[in-house]
Amino acid sequence: PSSQITTTTTTTTNTKFDLKTTTASAESIHSSLSKIADGGSRASLEMRALESQRESIDAEAQDVSHALRLRELAAIAAENLACQRYGVAAEAMRNWRGLDCTPGALELAGGSCVR
Repeated sequence: PSSQITTTTTTTTNTKFDLKTTTASAESIHSSLSKIADGGSRASLEMRALESQRESIDAEAQDVSHALRLRELAAIAAENLACQRYGVAAEAMRNWRGLDCTPGALELAGGSCVR
């Protein structure tokens, strides 16, 4: 036996189109979307500023780390020169020269360490 499925579609038409309500709704939606966009732009600017600040702090930390390493190597070289361990002193100086330091790191290391 075959079965038939009957579907009924009910359509409701609203003959009164309320232009004022539709316009107010559209303006409200537009206002909300504008606020979201403004907030996103502000957040994006803040994120860029924070990223720039982080990069600056990272560079300063790297300079401090290099300056400390330069001072350590200079002290090792000086101590070993005084004890006439020239091979160890030379190795410390090679390591010292091998560091890729910024002028800021050299300045932090101090003049006596850089000479």
